[in-house]
Parts: sequence; C-alpha cells; structure tokens
Amino acid sequence: MAITWDPKQKEIIEHKGDIIISGGRQWGKSFAASKRLANHAKEYSNTTTLIMAASEKQEAYLFEKIHDWLKADKALGKGRQTLSKLSLKNGSKVIKHAPGQTGFLMKGLTVDFLGVDEAPYMGERVWDSIMPMVMLARAKGLGWRTFLGSPFGKKGYFYKCWTGGKFKVVHGNTEECPRMQTPEGKSFLAEEKARMTEREYAQEYLGEFVEDDFDYFPPELINECMNFRFWDKKITPQRKFYLGIDIAGMGNDPEAYCCGELTGDKIKNVHNETLPTSRMKDTMRMTDKLDQKLFFNRMFMDSGGIGEGYRDVFKEKYGRRMIDLNNSSKSREKFHKILKEDLYSNTLRMMEQGKLSLVEDDRMRKSLQSIQKIDGKISGKNSHLTEALVRMCWCVKDKGYKVCMV
Repeated sequence: MAITWDPKQKEIIEHKGDIIISGGRQWGKSFAASKRLANHAKEYSNTTTLIMAASEKQEAYLFEKIHDWLKADKALGKGRQTLSKLSLKNGSKVIKHAPGQTGFLMKGLTVDFLGVDEAPYMGERVWDSIMPMVMLARAKGLGWRTFLGSPFGKKGYFYKCWTGGKFKVVHGNTEECPRMQTPEGKSFLAEEKARMTEREYAQEYLGEFVEDDFDYFPPELINECMNFRFWDKKITPQRKFYLGIDIAGMGNDPEAYCCGELTGDKIKNVHNETLPTSRMKDTMRMTDKLDQKLFFNRMFMDSGGIGEGYRDVFKEKYGRRMIDLNNSSKSREKFHKILKEDLYSNTLRMMEQGKLSLVEDDRMRKSLQSIQKIDGKISGKNSHLTEALVRMCWCVKDKGYKVCMV
C-alpha cells in the first residue's frame, strides 16, 4: 500500500544530516523517523545504525517499523534476523540497545547513524555515554543523529539541541496534522482542550516547550477567580454543598476547611476556615459546625499521615458522605487513588475555564500564590487551604473515578 507523506514527514525522511523532531502527539514523527533510519541503512553500505529510546516499548516500536520498511524493500540479508539486530544485503546492520540509567554498558560501540526516540526523557549521563559513538563517522561525513520526542520542559540535552541551531528542526502541531482535519479528529482535540489545562494542552498537542518551574496558579488568574465578597447564605434542599478538608500535621501546620456550592459544573467557594491544632476533637467539632450550617452532600478529606487515624471515626459519624482523597504513594497502590497532580490540574482547569469562583480571602490568595511546580513536583510553603480547595473541587468529577470511602 502506497504511503502518502505529509510535507513535514517528507522533510524528516529526505534530510541528510542531523535532525531533531518534536511537537504534539500522534502526528507521525516516529513513523517518518523509522522510514528515514531504514533508508540510511539501505543507502549507505557497511554502516551501523543504533536505535534506542527512553522506554523499551518505544524502542521496540521504532525497531519493528524499520524492520518492516527493510523487509518491504527486500533489503534484508539471508541471515537470521533477531529482535535486536537486523542484517542487510549491503553489509549494513541495524541494532537496538537499551541505554539503562547511564548508558555505561554501551560504551565502546561505534555507529554511523543514531536514532533516539523519547529523547527528552533520556538521562544526561546517557548522552555522555552515547555521543562519542558517532565521533569517527562524523569525521567521514556521516554520524547523523535523529532525535525525536514530545516536549518535556525547557531543560536537558534535547532542549539544548532544539535551540542550539546545529540540527535541522522539524516541529509538528497536532491541530495542523492533515490526518486530524476530519470532524471526528477536530472533535477529539476540542474535548482534550476542555479536559486539560492550557499548559498541558500546549505541551501535549501543540508541541510547545513550556517552563518546567513556575507558579502553578498565576496571580492574574487568582484575581479573576476571587470575584465576590459575600454570598446569600440561603440553605435549601436544592442547593448542593461540598467540603474539602486538609488534616494538620504534628507540627505547627494549620488545618484547613474549604466549603463550596456546586451548580451544574460550576463551583463557588463560599467559606474557608483554618485551625491551628491537629487534635481529633477539634477536627470533629469544626466539621460538625460546618455540616450543621450547610448540610454537605459530600466531604473530601486527606487521611494520609495523621489523617489515617481519623478514618474509622469519620466513617461512623458521616458514613458514605465522607470520601478519602489520600494521594500518598502507599495509599494509591492500595486503593487505586488519584494523584496529587489530578487534584491540582482539575482545579487549575476549572479556574481557566471560569468554572470556579472564590470568595475574597487573603488567606486563600496567599496559599494559592505559594504553590509552585519545580522539577515536576507541586508544593508550597502555605499550601493547606489550597489542599482543602483542590479536594472540594473534586466534586465535579464523574462518579466513575475510583475513590476510597472512609
């Protein structure tokens, strides 16, 4: 079957020299790169092409596609072809080798062409080990490097190559991919855009390199969402209220409570409370006080750490209205719970889409402003009210999400 390559894929296949390929998901970069690397092995006799990736699955995919191209072109030799080595009629060979954490065991290899998939995720020590492999081939005019992968922050060797000016750069935007121009394709991307935060969508589908370290909740967005001072305080059976609780630690950390009203898919954060202690009787007293006022449909708490001791007491008191959103790694493994990133991403997305209104509260403002994402981890020195808020906001999620009832 004839393949119709789009212009960007043709660039990838036909370029002679170093090339770096990035962009959104599923626009055909790996498919075109496999054809490019297969052509190198076929066109240049007695050469060695090395294939590697940050994951064995992607490494195997790239290697298998190269095998398929060479088999279709009847370029493979008569000898035995293995899962890690292909031998061609012209004396060339294609090999794949897992780099591991450091690439140290690959030292000593000499290659003429290098193909690295998922390159943004490759450790820096791996690059130190593999770059000398192409040195001799470079001296002969080959040693071409093919690096590809979706953006993963403005960091690492891949990003340096992307911005360094020595590679041919090919960027693909999923929205502009010819194969996504059907009504179904456009509808899918529209759904993803609504599901994800602006940063997540920009990285995954627009293929943009976004800052890895940043204020998680931009100050201007906080100001836009903190848009009322008072609410009517009218309690009726038709109104639905939810509570998020962040249990205090053993030190001087405060305990936080965040109350909100859900209307359709929009939430109004109507009231917040903090406690300076972590005694169970204080937690129960405050929860009872708020519940008597607002009659919560659901209450979301974090039972991790000191909160785990509260589980039986809250179960007896509130039954299935109390839901545990504990994101500790041990608890996730046991109960298949959500990640901290899910909680925060959901809240940020609601703020960006105008679906979360916050009552004027300097404590909440300072808490949101303290949250940062550094080296992929979300944290903040004053995070307790935010932790309560992101749990309260989880009430908008589908019932299909698997959470543990305390």
